[in-house]
Amino acid sequence: MRHLERITYILLITVCIVSLAVLVKHGLLSTAGAGPGPAMDVQAHSLTGKNEPSVAATAWTGHQRNVVLLLSSQCHFCEESLPLYQELSRLHQQSGDDFSLLAVGLETPETLSKYLNHSKVSVDNVLQVPGGFAGIHFTPAVFIVDSHGAIQNAFLGKLDGTHEKQLLHSVKN
Repeated sequence: MRHLERITYILLITVCIVSLAVLVKHGLLSTAGAGPGPAMDVQAHSLTGKNEPSVAATAWTGHQRNVVLLLSSQCHFCEESLPLYQELSRLHQQSGDDFSLLAVGLETPETLSKYLNHSKVSVDNVLQVPGGFAGIHFTPAVFIVDSHGAIQNAFLGKLDGTHEKQLLHSVKN
């Protein structure tokens, strides 16, 4: 009986290891811990062109481009993304009215504002979106939204260097 248990445990461990390898190979589980995998890119692409009803249409008027930060004061990936948010804030201040910079989250505007001020990230407006933004409830995420509220681009999860450059290029052009 003891021999049979040992074989069962070995088979169970083997199945777990193989399953994990399959998840990593197909991009459903990241080994790096940072940066979106292929699954995130597909999800982000599926948001392009969709309108976001959780924010009043007036938030989008007056700017051809609106950069929306979906974040949380409790998110360690948001904390790690602060240099990117600070760069976006700097670009926004330098650009004048080229684009608006909004922060949205599940927390109250007061909590998010305090977090952003402490982190030296200046935004035009802070809004609470209890149902998430564009159906996304995890943080961090950054969206480029046009003047009609349609999502032009979405960057989900903590971004790696390549995706950060793509985001900054999208904002600058």
